[in-house]
Amino acid sequence: MVHTRIFLFLAASIALVATSVDSLERYSCYSISNTNKECLDPLNKEKVPTVNCNDIGISNTDHVCAKIVVKMNGNLSVVRSCFSADVPCADIAPSGSTLVECKMCKTDFCNGQ
Repeated sequence: MVHTRIFLFLAASIALVATSVDSLERYSCYSISNTNKECLDPLNKEKVPTVNCNDIGISNTDHVCAKIVVKMNGNLSVVRSCFSADVPCADIAPSGSTLVECKMCKTDFCNGQ
C-alpha cells in the first residue's frame, strides 16, 4: 500500500512536469523510502542526472525546478524535477503523507539544495 501511494505520487509528479520557452536545467531523481541515496541531502551532484526542462516534452508557459520531500509511514521520499508553476506543493504530496519540504525555484540546478 505504501509503495502504491508513493508510485502514484511519482506518477502525478511526472504528469505535472512542464516546459516553456525559457529553458531550465535541473537535477532529475527520486528516492522512495531512502532507496536512492544519491537523491537525498546532500545531493550527489556527480551521480544524479541533469535534464533540460524543454526535453521533457510536455508544454506549459511557466515552470519551476522543484525539490519535494514527503514523509509517509515514517519514511522519507524525495523528488527533484520540473513542475508547473501554478500547482501548489500541497497538491503534489500524496494523500496520507506529510509534506516535509517543498522548494520551487527558477534558476538552473536550484533544486539541488
